[in-house]
Amino acid sequence: MSVTSAVSGNLKRLRKRPREGADSGSESGLSDIAMPAPKVGAKKGGRGRPATTGKYVGVGLSRREAAAAAKAAALADKLEEDERQIAALTKRVTEGRVSRLSESSVVVSDVGVEAEDLPASDLNQRLVDAVAAIRQVSKVSKGLSGCSKKALKEATASILESTQVLLTRTVTEETALLRAQNKKLAAQMAELRKEHEELKAEMVNFRREHLRQEVGLAVPTQQPQPQLPSQETELTRLIRKEMASFNARFLVLEGKILRPPLAADQRSTPTYAAQAATPRAAQPAPAAAATQKRTAASQMKTAGPQSNRQSIKEAKKTGATARPAKREPATRP
Repeated sequence: MSVTSAVSGNLKRLRKRPREGADSGSESGLSDIAMPAPKVGAKKGGRGRPATTGKYVGVGLSRREAAAAAKAAALADKLEEDERQIAALTKRVTEGRVSRLSESSVVVSDVGVEAEDLPASDLNQRLVDAVAAIRQVSKVSKGLSGCSKKALKEATASILESTQVLLTRTVTEETALLRAQNKKLAAQMAELRKEHEELKAEMVNFRREHLRQEVGLAVPTQQPQPQLPSQETELTRLIRKEMASFNARFLVLEGKILRPPLAADQRSTPTYAAQAATPRAAQPAPAAAATQKRTAASQMKTAGPQSNRQSIKEAKKTGATARPAKREPATRP
C-alpha cells in the first residue's frame, strides 16, 4: 500500500458526518487534521421567474368574472326567449277561450257560447296549443314564474272546456254548425265579389277619363245602341207568329159563339128619322107591299120547305117596315 492511497482513505473517513454524542477526544483529534475547502456548485441554468412589477396582478380574477358575467347574460337571454315563447303560447290559448270582438266592439263574456260555436277542428287545435304550452313550460322552467303559472292555468282550463264540449256534441249539431258557417261565408264572398266588380268598373272608368283628359278628347255622350238586322228580323217573326196564333184562336171562338148572319140583317133598315125626312111620294104604297108578298110566296114554292120559314120571316119584316108609311101623317106635328 502506498502513502497516497492511505491519505485518500483517511480523507474519505474524515468527510463523513460525525456521530452525535462523540467524545471530546475524538473531536479534538479531528480538529487537528486539516479539512479541504468545500465544493462550490455551478450556477443553475434556465429562465427562472422574473420579478413581478404589479402589472398583471388580478388578471385571472378579472377573466373569471367576465366569463361568469357572459354566462349569466346568455342564461338571461335564454330565459327571456323562453318567456316570449310561453307568452305566445299563452296568447294563443287565451284567444281560443275568449270571445272575439263583435261588430259593436263589445266583448262577450260568455265563454261557453264561443266554445259551442266552434267546429271540431278548432277545438282540436285548441287542445294542441294547450298541450304545447304545458310541454314548453315543463321543459324550460325549473322554478315557475307568474307567466308560467298563468300559461299552465289557461291551458288546463282550455283542455277541460274543449273536452266537455266534444263529449256532449253530436254529428247533427256539427253538420248544422258547418252549414251555417258555410252560408255566412258564401254571403260574405258574394259581397266581396260584388265590391270587387264595382271597384274594377270604377278603375276602368277612371283610367278612361284620365286618358281622354291627357289626349284632349271630348267626353262622348252615351247613345242608344242600334239594334242589329238579325235582331229586328227575329222580333218581327215572333210578333207575326203571336198574331197568327191569336187570330186562329179568335176565329175558333167566333165560330162557336156567334150565329151565322141572317138575310134580314144584311139589308139596311131605314130609321124613323130617315122615313120622316123622305117625301110621301117616295114612300112605298100598299100595292108595293102586296107585290112583295106575292114574290116572296113564289120564292117559297120554288125554294122548297127548308126556306119557307125564312121567307115568311122576311115577308113579315117587310110588311112591318112598310106599316109606318101609312101612320106617318097622323104622327106628324
